[in-house]
Amino acid sequence: MDWIRKLAQVTLVFIGLGFGVAGAIFLVSPATLTTLFDIALPTSTALVEVRGAYGGMSIGVGLLLFMFARRPDWLRPSMIALAWITGGLVVGRTVGMIIDGPPNFFEYSQLATEAFGLGVALLTLWHLDRIHAQEDK
Repeated sequence: MDWIRKLAQVTLVFIGLGFGVAGAIFLVSPATLTTLFDIALPTSTALVEVRGAYGGMSIGVGLLLFMFARRPDWLRPSMIALAWITGGLVVGRTVGMIIDGPPNFFEYSQLATEAFGLGVALLTLWHLDRIHAQEDK
């Protein structure tokens, strides 16, 4: 059990750090990262949206994942949250790639990180379910 808990905690910190750092950059200097994804910010409305949705929400998600990593007794809910967050991103990016065609390297790197987080979350949940099933016998 210790190895799966440690893997889950390290993953929460790693992905939380990614969300937090990216969110801080989006908040302070939106164009720094949006140019990597070919997103133009032609108006103040566009800048406010990126600062709020990409910056503020990403910082919030990062802090949530850090909080989960510090609470080992919340392992199951943290993995459910991680699965929903990263799973939604994986689905969204994959649908986009199917409909819109292949993106640049940065989108693939995001997809790989999110798929890793989803994989760890699902593996952890599967492992926890097996442990609970054995305890119920």
